[in-house]
Amino acid sequence: MTLITDAFPAALSYVTLDGNVYSGDTPFQVVDAIRADSFMTEAKDLDTYMHGAALRFSVTNKVIIRVDSPENFLHDLEAGGILKRVRP
Repeated sequence: MTLITDAFPAALSYVTLDGNVYSGDTPFQVVDAIRADSFMTEAKDLDTYMHGAALRFSVTNKVIIRVDSPENFLHDLEAGGILKRVRP
């Protein structure tokens, strides 16, 4: 399991289906941590990553993921069962 966190608990933490935990103080930071750890993309910016990931999830998981903001992106990943919010 990969644990991405600082010495102080972050405001937001999510765990993936395979047990990876991503944390950040903002939704942007959480999505950027997921992007940085992703082997499925070479996206250098968050917008490109979210669009590519949303396309993959729509095909593999049959869910629609909004990409208009990191907040909506995380919400839809959670609603689709791809991530689960955990309380720090």
